[in-house]
Amino acid sequence: MEDDAGNVKYSSPLTVTVDTHIAIDDIELVNDNGIPGDNLTNDVRPHFRVTVPGDVNEVRLSIDGGNTWVRATQGTAGIWDYTWPKDVTDGLHTLTVEATDKAGNKTTADARFYH
Repeated sequence: MEDDAGNVKYSSPLTVTVDTHIAIDDIELVNDNGIPGDNLTNDVRPHFRVTVPGDVNEVRLSIDGGNTWVRATQGTAGIWDYTWPKDVTDGLHTLTVEATDKAGNKTTADARFYH
């Protein structure tokens, strides 16, 4: 910056972080009733836990191909839970999870589960 007398003053360096990435670290079927990790439940209202970075401010879930979305509830930083409010039908289902961080970055991930 230069004033009318020609004196120059420099500002201190500015550090900028550009956040362009987000990840979904884990999707867990909490009430998995079969072999641990086989994503098989006999509970008609499955409970999911999604683990994401701490700067995520919204997690949404869908089991109908994205036609209907529900919002998960954040417990501790980076841990989001949701119990499906209606009975799910028997068979294979695909859970789609969408996470959005404070910078507006979005990502999705799928997990299959059986009821």
